[in-house]
Amino acid sequence: MNYGTTKPKELVMNKVAIIGVGNMGQAIAWGMEALGYDLLLLDNNTQSLDKCKALLTTNRHEFKLFSADEIGGGRHQQSFLKMHVPNFNILKNCDAVISAMTYSANILTAEVCANEKIPYFDLGGSTYYSKLINKYTASKNQTCFTDLGLAPGWVNIIAENLYNQYSINTGKAPETIKMMVGGLPQHPNNTLKYSCTWSAKGLVNEYSNDCEILINRTKKTVKAMDGYENLTSVRDIEQELEAFYTSGGTSHSIDTMHDRGVKDCCYKTIRYKGHCKLAKFLVQESGLDQKELIRAFEHSCPPSNDIVIIKVQVDDLEFEQIIKCDQQFSAMQKATAFPTSSAVHTVLLNKEYKGVLKYNDLKYTQFNKHLN
Repeated sequence: MNYGTTKPKELVMNKVAIIGVGNMGQAIAWGMEALGYDLLLLDNNTQSLDKCKALLTTNRHEFKLFSADEIGGGRHQQSFLKMHVPNFNILKNCDAVISAMTYSANILTAEVCANEKIPYFDLGGSTYYSKLINKYTASKNQTCFTDLGLAPGWVNIIAENLYNQYSINTGKAPETIKMMVGGLPQHPNNTLKYSCTWSAKGLVNEYSNDCEILINRTKKTVKAMDGYENLTSVRDIEQELEAFYTSGGTSHSIDTMHDRGVKDCCYKTIRYKGHCKLAKFLVQESGLDQKELIRAFEHSCPPSNDIVIIKVQVDDLEFEQIIKCDQQFSAMQKATAFPTSSAVHTVLLNKEYKGVLKYNDLKYTQFNKHLN
């Protein structure tokens, strides 16, 4: 990312709240600080807040703890801020809010941001929840940008850029758009050939929930872990790869591409060959409930040095990139948090970005300037 060490002269917005400073939230905080923002960091875990504080280079930020007992996935359990920060007054001095919480805990925060006229951003991952947030924000005539991060997020932004290149070059919409991402261990050493470098709960949801795709110009819902294919064209990867549908990665790209006349559009997850068959057994046939599945993935696939593969095909145009971990950040942190920071920064710097924003609203040159 093209991060400076001082606040950019053009920066008008200067205080951003980040809710949830686990692995991804910490990296987002680092990115936003490097881009010149003062931060309000909120989490339900003292250790996460301490790690975030150690990662940042200045002491001008605020850190707030809320009770872990009062955050949950249900619509009426999302009262942690309301309980500890009456009327959300703590957010009123913020110029934007980024949620790095699980998607099911985002709705209340998004509603408050819309009511208080604070631009809202999140990592999303659930088309259902994102649509609710977008609908409510639109009803208040306010600004939000859901489903940032990696997939959904960066991969969709790349697809938009390739779509624009193709349509400018040919004067027509492409027929096929395929978005693929894989977060993988550099050296797989377990049966599933995988490592959990992000939320195991999010992984189980991706493997369990139905997926939206566009096929033959018709929007359809398919089962996660279907659409299997072998991959052989990823550079610098010696092991055999596979790809299959998982939920959430297409976000609102399906609706956008459908309206443009694109014939086929989908998102697939990339794994080392053999993973799909075993994971499909665990998720669909073993009878394990969600908590047991999460425990199984966390126990059998602990974090390790990782890579992220991003692969996008728009007819004959292709994008392929491999991100590697370093001593400070995992590859998954880099590929999720830094695009989020770049997108938020782009929106806050440019007054043209208003309302419910989608990937086709984001100008790629502006976004990419802060990423590379």
